[in-house]
Amino acid sequence: MNNGVEKEFSRYANTSQPPWYFKRSHRETSLFSAEDEKQNTRKSESVAFAEKDGNSEVRCVVASQHFLVWRRRPQSVLILAKQDAPDADLTLAAEFAKAVTDAGSQVWLAQPLYGKIFNALEAMGTHAHLWRSKADVWNTYDSITPVERTQRPDVVATLGGDGLLLYANALFQDTSPPPIVAIAAGSMGFLAPFDADRNDFHSRIEPLLRSETNPILPPNPWPVSLRMRLRCILREEEEGISQDYTRDSNFTQFSLDDQERQSGIIDTTNQLVVAVHECLNEVVIDRGTSRFLSAVQCCCNGQVLTTIQADGCIVSTPTGSTAYSMSAGGPMLHPSSPCMLLTPICPHSLSFRPIVFPDSAQLIFRVDPRARGDAWITLDGRTKLRMKRGSTLEVIASPLPLPTLLRYGNTADWFDALQKSLLFNTRPLQKPYIGE
Repeated sequence: MNNGVEKEFSRYANTSQPPWYFKRSHRETSLFSAEDEKQNTRKSESVAFAEKDGNSEVRCVVASQHFLVWRRRPQSVLILAKQDAPDADLTLAAEFAKAVTDAGSQVWLAQPLYGKIFNALEAMGTHAHLWRSKADVWNTYDSITPVERTQRPDVVATLGGDGLLLYANALFQDTSPPPIVAIAAGSMGFLAPFDADRNDFHSRIEPLLRSETNPILPPNPWPVSLRMRLRCILREEEEGISQDYTRDSNFTQFSLDDQERQSGIIDTTNQLVVAVHECLNEVVIDRGTSRFLSAVQCCCNGQVLTTIQADGCIVSTPTGSTAYSMSAGGPMLHPSSPCMLLTPICPHSLSFRPIVFPDSAQLIFRVDPRARGDAWITLDGRTKLRMKRGSTLEVIASPLPLPTLLRYGNTADWFDALQKSLLFNTRPLQKPYIGE
């Protein structure tokens, strides 16, 4: 866990540390026989090196999985549901709220869920608190009152689809998000490993809230995915964009000016930060409603890459690689891969292909001052901002990942979602060949 995460965790709930921490398990260097390989007795997630030696194989195995470890029992659980949740989901939400109360934790509900199930909870003898869903509670921590600080939940449960998880992510900007239990009750539920039924609730979700052996003790460690987020910083010129530049009618190739090309960076010293957002899926830079191609200059770690002449481009996390980026022809990345993905949208070039950058990369995009129109950026498909000519967008890996609880593990949950939601490589098996 990096220093940025630890620093932000220290601000949690007016205490020195949050009620949880993350532990990583490792296994390295495994020796097994070819027979063990055939019987699938090896339980490692990935293989970094392989060397055959007779009937045996020596492999350097890197198996890593984060676990959520509680310092104490969760004291508050925020339950979120879709605005148009059906009656069956509302009934499940009420039962979930009652189970949380029975486990000794407070229940917080946001509108409209609070108003829809309040009477049902009162009939069950369960009390729920109305959660104050204002972004300034999370983004202006130092200026809020101690009472408002107590509205930082220990756990968030989403009863919906992937869109609701993106909404939950938007609530925790510039702060450390609490662990999230994503329950599939939406259209696809690619990122929601838990099913919205009573059997799965009692067998899988209740153990997340309390110990199975002693209700006084914290819950047992549980596998968690620390999903990488993108920190997107939009900057504009302090004195506005100058429009008195020269545009050549025959101009076809946009480029950085000579000074910027020599220095290898895009100058942002005279620009002001106008927006900062933590994206879970992706940030999209496109031409918006303009009829012209976008002309966006791109630099990585001070190195000039190219000028993107296309409908736009997508910078996605491994989590977002199976969303818009995949539809635009990008690869699917394992959710624990430490990287970010740049995917062009309908580029006016046959040689422009998706690029994978390490999570240490600093990507800076600027709308060319000589471009025929402005660009627009879309953050997780929720927030849309105008990017004027000369404005810059910096994209880096956020030090504050989004922890989502897993059903089995990173790889098992991911492939299960690929097969169920995307029907990954689903086709009838080829019939065996029968010789003459």
